[in-house]
This record gives sequence, C-alpha cells and structure tokens, in this order.
Amino acid sequence: MGSVPKPRPDPAAPPAAIEMRENNYIHSMYEAFADHLACDLAAITAPEHFGHDAELTVAFQQGREGFYSAESLKEFARDNLASEADKEFDKLLGETNHGLRLLLAKTHASGFAALTAALERVLNLPYSNSLLHQEISVLDRMGFCHHLANRQTVRWVKR
Repeated sequence: MGSVPKPRPDPAAPPAAIEMRENNYIHSMYEAFADHLACDLAAITAPEHFGHDAELTVAFQQGREGFYSAESLKEFARDNLASEADKEFDKLLGETNHGLRLLLAKTHASGFAALTAALERVLNLPYSNSLLHQEISVLDRMGFCHHLANRQTVRWVKR
C-alpha cells in the first residue's frame, strides 16, 4: 500500500471560541457530562458549567484538540491524496464506527463512561488498511470519535 509523499504538519490548536461546525459533538459531550454529574442537560451548556470537575475539563479540552487534529488529518489527505482524500477519511471513520459498535451497545455507568471507553478502544484499532495509517496520531484517533458524534453516527448517552 502506498503512502503520502510529504510529512504532515502539526495540527493547529482549537480556536478559543467553539465554532458552529463543532455543535453536534460538543452537545454530545455536554450530554455525557450531564449524565455523569446526574444533572439536567440544561445545566451544562458551556465549559464553565463543569469547570469544577478537573476530569471533565481535561476531557473537554482533549476532545476539542482531537476533533481539530482529525480535521487537520482530513485536510492533509485533501492536499496529498487528491481524489482519494474524502474516501480515505470516511474509511477511517467507518473503521472507527465498526470498532466501537459492540462497545457502545453495552450498558455503561454514564455517558461519560461510554465516551471514555470509546476513547480507550479507539487507541487500539489498527487502521493499517488506510493510506494515511503512518500519519494517524493518538489525538486523531480520539478525534475520530468526536467526528462520528458530530455526524451523529454515535451517541454516548443511550436514550
């Protein structure tokens, strides 16, 4: 299998303000955090609403970093793989979805526990059948989960 011709630049940090394109996965994290804190979702509508909880604060920041890291991988693919770019990124998300399906079908103590389990699982998925496999970082892998949540393909809280 081939590879990309030039090294990937480091991804940019997430912007300070949450962008509209992040709304779905951010809402999904808020929903998981509210479930974990056993409070109404209406109580978690901004990062300052869970800032007292260091674990959730770190998870939120890492989630945004992962989303943007995976986004930079998508852009790198677009710049280096031309017509294969969208197909390759979608293939990575498909592999992630397949790798998480059984895990997310199980019952978890909370939505945050499901999110954490998914993030741990994705770290062990091989992705070796992708043209981008040598470029995939830990943050990208975590970001794939958030991209799936952003596309509303996965949910952390069962309804």
